[in-house]
Amino acid sequence: MGLAVDDSSSTLTISERLAYPLLRLESIAVGSAVLSNFEVVVWGSPAIPPDILANLGEDKLYPLGNHPASAIEAIIECRGVLGADFLRNFTVSLDFVAETLVLER
Repeated sequence: MGLAVDDSSSTLTISERLAYPLLRLESIAVGSAVLSNFEVVVWGSPAIPPDILANLGEDKLYPLGNHPASAIEAIIECRGVLGADFLRNFTVSLDFVAETLVLER
């Protein structure tokens, strides 16, 4: 999404080990499903303590779907997640045969 995160951004603390920036968007849309004034977690920019980060080499960052070895490595690679905070605003239908997601108000 190209969001800019700075030190003044508020954060969501997952544990004593991880915190993520929170940003408020003017609007966010998935297809024709639009929400205004919506807060998102910037998952790709975790604040990871230096002692944990020191133990993660570049070979430890996996693309999604490759079953990372630890929960922290999985969280680092999380991108584009639609959570309940977004989905609860819609009736959600999944068509597994057609591989579609329908969001209705």
